[in-house]
Amino acid sequence: MYSLTDIILIIIICIFTFKGFNKGFVKTVGYLLSYFIGIILAFQFFLPIYTFIQGFIKFESKIAEAVIFILILLIFIKLIKLLISAISNFFKIPIINSVNRILGAVFGFVEGILILGTIIFLFSNYMIFTDFTENMLATSEIAIKLANIAFLFYPFIPKALKELQGIL
Repeated sequence: MYSLTDIILIIIICIFTFKGFNKGFVKTVGYLLSYFIGIILAFQFFLPIYTFIQGFIKFESKIAEAVIFILILLIFIKLIKLLISAISNFFKIPIINSVNRILGAVFGFVEGILILGTIIFLFSNYMIFTDFTENMLATSEIAIKLANIAFLFYPFIPKALKELQGIL
C-alpha cells in the first residue's frame, strides 16, 4: 500500500510527465537550456554593457549591475525561447509531432524524478526539516528510490554544497 507521501510524489511526477507531453521534447529541453544559455550569455555581456551605459544611469553601481544582468538574462531567455518555438513548429508534422510529444513525456518524467529525488536527497543528507524528512523516508517506498536515483549524481554536486553537510 502506498503512503500519502508516495501518492503526492506520484502526482507530482505525473504533472511533470503531462507538461512534457504537452510541450513536446523540443520545447521542454529547449526551454530548460534557454535558462542555462541565458545565464552564460548574461555573464558574458552584462559588464561590457554596464560599462558602456554607466555614465547615463544614476543608480548605485551594484544595483545597476544587477538590473542590467537581469534584463540581459530575460532578453536572452526570451530570444532563445522564440527560436525554440520557431524550431518546434517544424515538429508539428503528424508523425514527428507524435514522437516529439512522447519524447517530451519521457523527458518530463525523468525531469520530475531527478528534481524530486534531488530535493529528497538534499533534505535527508543535509538535515533539512529533520523530523519531516525522517518520517517521509520511513513511510515512503518511492521517496527512498528517488533519493537513491539522485545519489547517482552526488559526484557532480559542488564541493561547497558537500561541505555544508558538516556544518549542518
